[in-house]
Amino acid sequence: MSKRIPSRWKVKSPFDPAKGLVRMSWNKLNVFTLATKKQIDVSRRSVFQQKWAAKRELRAYHVPNITESQLLLRHWKSQLPLRQLTAKETENLPPVQALAFGELERRLDVVVFRSHFASSIFEARTAVVQGHVKVNGEKCPYPARRLHPGDMITINPKVVPTLIPKKAEAAAEATEEAVDGASETVASPDASKTEEAKSETSESAAAVSKESSEPTGEPTPEVSAAPDAEPAKATEEAKPSKISQTEILAAKHPNSLRFNALPFMAPWMFTPAYLEVCYNTCSTILLRTPLPQPGAVEIPSPHAPDMHALVYEWYSSIKRSKTKRPPAAEPLVVNGQSVRLKTKFDSIVRARLKDERDVKSKLWAEKDEEERVKAFESKVERAASTSASL
Repeated sequence: MSKRIPSRWKVKSPFDPAKGLVRMSWNKLNVFTLATKKQIDVSRRSVFQQKWAAKRELRAYHVPNITESQLLLRHWKSQLPLRQLTAKETENLPPVQALAFGELERRLDVVVFRSHFASSIFEARTAVVQGHVKVNGEKCPYPARRLHPGDMITINPKVVPTLIPKKAEAAAEATEEAVDGASETVASPDASKTEEAKSETSESAAAVSKESSEPTGEPTPEVSAAPDAEPAKATEEAKPSKISQTEILAAKHPNSLRFNALPFMAPWMFTPAYLEVCYNTCSTILLRTPLPQPGAVEIPSPHAPDMHALVYEWYSSIKRSKTKRPPAAEPLVVNGQSVRLKTKFDSIVRARLKDERDVKSKLWAEKDEEERVKAFESKVERAASTSASL
């Protein structure tokens, strides 16, 4: 009899609908959570509860594969990226705290997922660790590497889930041909009836044409002749058929792989403005870091910007508490009294006092040097006088 595995040892699925957390994945359970999820009402909670709930939701989406200590140490900056905006643009500007996770968008595994080269952030990390991703032409097995503007990544097409390998493509084409052949051989029950109706209509049309061709005494009205079917068919056959772009690329690159849309991938099929993706070469270039835009947030997220602001306050307070502060400066003494000034004026006064001390120390050093020279000269004179007396 097999032993029962304790619940604490079981591997928990990150896509459990009971948790209600949205992840970076094309999994069908994740899409179900995204479709049925409602925004959390934090109006009746305390400030701590609001920050905690927002942190739980956003951390599950943006940083599910690293710890909080790694996030604060490597990918968190309290200073947010800014740019010059006009007065009208600043009116429609969302909270700048929505760019709190901007540094994470420079991670190698996140860029691979945003470029649609992996079906989840976990598969993107696996592809990077296994050496399928190159940065500027060199293999990089580090998913936490931060890219700089202008860096280009390339991925092995064999690990891209939306590209069908040659064997699978040949099997798919064979199945499609078999299905088409079976549909052609199987005749519909109304096929015979339609053929009989067509023959009857053709016979009636021939009889009408014969009656009209016989000579009669009455003048017949002129009827415009109907266009023949055969010349129309000939002209249609003579027209060149349009060639699609995919057929042209397939002719130029016979070893290329065919794109195959996967189920449940539609909600993530968008490209951020700070990435330039080329699907023909399976490569991506990081153009810049995300910036604040009027009326929009560049970082893709299923959560509102207000929740990003709460998370920014949560992690920024932790970052400030963990950063090592410089030792306190010595008290400023002016005319024998300790004085507390603003930072700007304090630095100015300290610089002036330091210059005065340097000048005084220089004068004292010159005086000491003169006294030393005089003492040495007097000593030489005494030695000379004693030697002359002897």
